[in-house]
Amino acid sequence: MTSVRTQPDPTAAERATAADHAQTFLDWTRINSKYLTAGAVVVVIAAAGFWFYQRQQQIEANNAARALMNAKQSMGAGNVQLAQTDLQTVYNRYGSTAAGVEAAMLLAQISYEAGKPQDGISRLQKVEGTRAGSAMVPTILNLEGDGYAQLGKFGDAAKRYEAAADATGFQTE
Repeated sequence: MTSVRTQPDPTAAERATAADHAQTFLDWTRINSKYLTAGAVVVVIAAAGFWFYQRQQQIEANNAARALMNAKQSMGAGNVQLAQTDLQTVYNRYGSTAAGVEAAMLLAQISYEAGKPQDGISRLQKVEGTRAGSAMVPTILNLEGDGYAQLGKFGDAAKRYEAAADATGFQTE
């Protein structure tokens, strides 16, 4: 008679180990369920807060763009006084948006045309360092250069023009 040797099934041992690990995990989650629930609530609240903040920023940007468009329409109609008032409102209310920065640039140009270049330069310098103004730095610096040129400070104007050229990402500019 031949003896047949039976070996233990390795998959059965692996299954038993996996079952032990699963039971250990279930026990751990049951013990720490309060902390897990609190963590999940914190994550959901943080996500909702982030979404709300982003939505408010989007609404503010849309309102600013709409107000800027109204001011530009006044300029196009030749009503500079109304346009200036509207642009000032956009700048005061939405200065932290791209439309607010564009309103500041238009107000600076109006100041230049009115023979008040220092007012325009001052306004541009206020928006130059802002987060919304960072995308328009070359244009802002160029407009500052125009203001200095109008003041007769050609050295300062040249520095601004050079800074504007350095700030742009385009070779030909």
